[in-house]
Amino acid sequence: MKKIKAVILDLGVVIINIDQEKTLRAFERLGIDLEDINESMPIFKQYEKGEISDEDFILTLKNALKGQANDEQIIKAWNAMILDIPSNRFRFIEELRNHYNVYLLSNTNSIHIEEIKDYINKYHPNEVWQNTFDKIFLSYEIGLRKPDASIYEHVLREINLKADETIFIDDSRANIKGAEKTGINCIWTQKGIDNWLWDELKKIDVELHLG
Repeated sequence: MKKIKAVILDLGVVIINIDQEKTLRAFERLGIDLEDINESMPIFKQYEKGEISDEDFILTLKNALKGQANDEQIIKAWNAMILDIPSNRFRFIEELRNHYNVYLLSNTNSIHIEEIKDYINKYHPNEVWQNTFDKIFLSYEIGLRKPDASIYEHVLREINLKADETIFIDDSRANIKGAEKTGINCIWTQKGIDNWLWDELKKIDVELHLG
């Protein structure tokens, strides 16, 4: 009989509320269209895979802005998408860890992660980022990025579990499809984790047991 042993959570939307449009609008006010830059060069994927440094990332955007913005303005605009983490999500993860090992898997970058850590220290001082999960997998640290199969395979090796022993939760259809190709059980969501997730987890457990 198969049994779910681990839950792998995405970060944006699933745990932390984000609004990517806020970052797009912030850069528009500075004078550039991030979507145009994304089409002309692979800077964002490179940054999320740790292939370029914070300094090079900021310099590229500064050059695109023709020197009309300083580092602080660029970082502030880049972080504009990051909103808040409701306290109940920390409590839910605690409860989840009473039943499963819980891991974080995120396409992200060091500027965003530092902003999130600062936010937690300020608004949730009793929470410790590193202790919230059994292990944290960040794209820029491991040099891999969703939805490539290699990142899911890397996580499975690191946690020493089979794909069918895990459940992955993400707000991106592409990321979900990438994980499903490796055999991982998946839940696609457009809302943050809360008690609604228990029913979804039970459904998958029941299906596995019946299978």
